[in-house]
Amino acid sequence: FTYSPASLCAHGMIQGGKKVVCGHQSGVLDIYSWGYWNDCSDRFPGHPGSVDTLVKVDEDTVITGSSDGLIRIINIHPNKALGLIGEHAADYPVEKLAL
Repeated sequence: FTYSPASLCAHGMIQGGKKVVCGHQSGVLDIYSWGYWNDCSDRFPGHPGSVDTLVKVDEDTVITGSSDGLIRIINIHPNKALGLIGEHAADYPVEKLAL
């Protein structure tokens, strides 16, 4: 994987603003520590397509929307996919989420 700003599709702050989660076209979530932007502190692969949107649920959990039309709930630290919570009808991508 080569970092490119164009590959970033979504981002959100968690853990009281200490971490930033970024979704990529490659389907990976990169986790950065605030102020340390040279390299991510952790990576969470697992989306088969791009992560187009994400929304924070609480300080350790995000919901992601992907180009495969699925909505997933993901725990950050420890990194764990908690499950699928929805899908977009007719195989359309999930491009926006809101709570």
